[in-house]
Amino acid sequence: MPTPSSERFNEFFDSVVRLSPGVSIAQLNGALAQKNAEEIHREGADSYALRAGWSMFAQPWTQDAAGNLRKPLIALFAVALAVLFIACANISGLMLARASQRTPELAIRTALGASVLEIAAQLAAEILLVAGAATLIGIVSGPIFGRLLLLSIPHDLAAGFSVHISALLLLSAGGLVLLAALMSGFVPVLQIVRQQKS
Repeated sequence: MPTPSSERFNEFFDSVVRLSPGVSIAQLNGALAQKNAEEIHREGADSYALRAGWSMFAQPWTQDAAGNLRKPLIALFAVALAVLFIACANISGLMLARASQRTPELAIRTALGASVLEIAAQLAAEILLVAGAATLIGIVSGPIFGRLLLLSIPHDLAAGFSVHISALLLLSAGGLVLLAALMSGFVPVLQIVRQQKS
């Protein structure tokens, strides 16, 4: 006995599929939209599927299992930036304390003919060297900790994710390093330059 049209398209089913390599979610949704249109066209102008708003769509399994992760990730990124600013302020204070201990050394260099600009350039180079070393450690250790993180979460949530280094990531890290170096080193260098001028 055929199913009455009023009882069709009332189902709500979830299916889990694995996409072939090179096939995106957008392509799959395009194929499903075409299938929707075919079903509605087959029923004619008085399509119950059209009136009921029936459709098929696909979304990543992680979004279905854990919801929209965009807002939590943005909040996590904001917290990370706040921690970075706090760390820069702490490092700036440590560098000020260290700079006060180097006053005799810098005074001797000034007496031997070093200009204020040369001293500031030396201090800036030291800051960038430390920041560059920390960045290199982060680039090397980041993928390792990322893979360990994927191993620590349920397999269903980790499926389809991989950890790798991209050019965009390296550029972003470089920009953050320069920003952090400027934030943590500007005040100490300015303070030392003022002391050398006085």
